Amino acid sequence: MKLRSLSVLILTLLLAGCASIGFAPEMSGEVVLGGEEDESAQDEQPSGDDGSGDQDDTSDPGDDSDPGSDPGSDPDPGSSDNGTDYDQDGYSDDVDCDDWNAEVHPGAEEVACDGHDNDCDGLFHPDDTDDDGDGYSECLGDCDDLEVTIGDGMPEVQCDGIDQDCDGIDLCDDPADPADPPVPPSAAPTTPDCAGASLLGVAGSTATSTSGSLSAADSSFGSGPWYYDSYQVFVLLPSFYSVNLVSPDFDAWVEVYDSNCNLVTADDDSFGGTDASAQLFSTGLGEEFYLVATSYYPQGIGSYTISIE
Repeated sequence: MKLRSLSVLILTLLLAGCASIGFAPEMSGEVVLGGEEDESAQDEQPSGDDGSGDQDDTSDPGDDSDPGSDPGSDPDPGSSDNGTDYDQDGYSDDVDCDDWNAEVHPGAEEVACDGHDNDCDGLFHPDDTDDDGDGYSECLGDCDDLEVTIGDGMPEVQCDGIDQDCDGIDLCDDPADPADPPVPPSAAPTTPDCAGASLLGVAGSTATSTSGSLSAADSSFGSGPWYYDSYQVFVLLPSFYSVNLVSPDFDAWVEVYDSNCNLVTADDDSFGGTDASAQLFSTGLGEEFYLVATSYYPQGIGSYTISIE
């Protein structure tokens, strides 16, 4: 007991002496000298930890936006997910198939020939569709979009009663129309009967001519039909010749055939007004030709004079 009491007394005196000179033993057994903390003795704390165990949270608890984003900026306005109505037609771009055109949106009236699917149903106006597959729709000038041989610029068939090229007339309706250049009526399925031609004579240094008339009793060709008279002529001298057809009653059309009844040349109005003049070159030496007096329009009748000079 005495020894234990002595130990306690000595410890008490030591502690009192240490306190008087600035020593303060800590519970951990480490000593703080002169009131300065030994940094190596401090327990490491997480950043923002004030020692109380609470983390220092500097973020705004009411801000749930992505870090680094501008809270004042809008999402991408061009995204269809946002339903932006660019053309202000009441339909956003997630349902409007052309949101830059206010005339195009679901339920809009389909407009012909504007090149748009106005109601966004995947179909165009019927007039925009090429129904016969000839490359032309009604909007592109096809006047019969159920017939593949009819369309803007299609070849015209002479005087068949059909306007193949959609210019508003059949080929033989208007010989003065540049869109319908004159073509020989003999381009029809049949040609004149050269074997039944009347002898006109021999062409040489002077004009050879005759007068006649066209009527329904004459020979005819084509489905018009075209009435005609044919004449046989022999040319003795090599030269250029004019074959002229003049009529006060019908629009004259003159044709020249060779000895095999093949068309050589033809003319409509080159002699002035509705009179015709076809130019012919012959080597002479009795070369044989057939001259045909007929009309430009089908069923032309009346008097005429035909000559070669």
